[in-house]
Amino acid sequence: MNIFVFWTNEQGEKELRTPPLSGLILPGVTRQSVLEITRSWNEFKVVEKDITMSMLLNALKENRLHHMFGTGTACVVSPVMELYYKNNRYSIPFTEDPSSLPERILKEYTDIQRAVNGPHPWAHPIDKPR
Repeated sequence: MNIFVFWTNEQGEKELRTPPLSGLILPGVTRQSVLEITRSWNEFKVVEKDITMSMLLNALKENRLHHMFGTGTACVVSPVMELYYKNNRYSIPFTEDPSSLPERILKEYTDIQRAVNGPHPWAHPIDKPR
């Protein structure tokens, strides 16, 4: 599973952030799909940069953290609603509103899978067996 944070960064910009690929980060297909989908919207910055606990806790304290979610093949997009760190629990903002970022990503991703808006470059027809 890959992690994503949607927040207002320290420069005051809306930003979707996920850690960069390295030996520790899974180069997931769903992760890449989420990056491509959100970049195509051109609504906010989409970056691959490190995320530290101090950054997350500061963003929570300053009410700059809007959403946090994981992505993966089985779950597609799964919200993170709570963190447990150094014997403390931290609630993460969460809403099931269809206009929330995780819900929008999930809808667009599954619409592509189901060809709701017609063929998509990611989808390839599979011939029926004879």
